[in-house]
Amino acid sequence: MPKYVSASLEEKAKTLTPFTGKSGFYASCLPSSESIKSIIGLMSNLMDVPGLEFSDTDELHCTTIYSPEAIPRHIIPSMNLIDTWILGADVFGDSALVLTLYKSKQLSDRFNRWVSFGAVPTYPDYKPHITIAKLQEGFDGKEEVLAGLNALLELYPIPIVLGGETIEDVNPD
Repeated sequence: MPKYVSASLEEKAKTLTPFTGKSGFYASCLPSSESIKSIIGLMSNLMDVPGLEFSDTDELHCTTIYSPEAIPRHIIPSMNLIDTWILGADVFGDSALVLTLYKSKQLSDRFNRWVSFGAVPTYPDYKPHITIAKLQEGFDGKEEVLAGLNALLELYPIPIVLGGETIEDVNPD
């Protein structure tokens, strides 16, 4: 088995909604096994923080695009492995604690390629990230958590390898 696909991710891929090209779609890249271990190590620094609901490590991914518009199935572009770095931590929306990824040319090109094939992104300003937790309602330690994670990432940058892109149909309703 290639080093960038864990057995659990391979099993997960078997349960995905197949991509038919008849409805909107969602595409994401899966982190390598080594990248997941590094993310788990980073998450372990937050285990004692009340009010965080951690993502299942088998669900870690980097969205390449989410489009409510269909594109023909036969024009799916192929993808190589993507090497990038965790840039920092942030909160998206009201509750998603994310690790922002360096906006590599490969990730930007991938997003732009989907758009060139007719995908209509729900978020036109692409910000590659991996969601690691949700903040529970009433959580008031956001600034402290972000400051701690960003300080840690400044001292110990974490390389990430993404590959194994999955593509699924979505129902935009």
